[in-house]
Amino acid sequence: MESSLHAASADGCGWSVPAHDALPLAPRRARYAVCLFVINEAERLHRQLAKMQAVDHGLDVVLADGGSTDGSTAPDRLAAAGVRALLVKRGPGRLSAQMRMGLAWCLGEGYDGVIVMDENHNVLLLNRSIREIFNVGNKSLAGKKVVVIGGGDTAMD
Repeated sequence: MESSLHAASADGCGWSVPAHDALPLAPRRARYAVCLFVINEAERLHRQLAKMQAVDHGLDVVLADGGSTDGSTAPDRLAAAGVRALLVKRGPGRLSAQMRMGLAWCLGEGYDGVIVMDENHNVLLLNRSIREIFNVGNKSLAGKKVVVIGGGDTAMD
């Protein structure tokens, strides 16, 4: 795995990003990414990934793991499920640290936008997000680069 130790940045922003390992599992294929934040999700994660594979959303899937120990983030299973990259947080922090790690990595990879999604949220919203938010540019639902699905349509940058 690649390792980023602490002061990673995206677009020269100088963001504080927790120590983490990055394991690319597939080449970049999409203009946008969906980033899932997980920790010890067991089979819930793989059910969600199977649902996502069944929807033609046209996104690269990136997992930002908080340090799972249950085997749910085994790279071979994730690659078979179409995951683009696995990021594993090694530094301190919880969900907000995972979010900083995932968003910084995605934006550092040059994605035009990132959809943030809970691992158990309705995957059908992904198609809505791509069509109505990024492509149409509905500013009431989208920030400049990041869209959050879950807890209402909330934008953040």
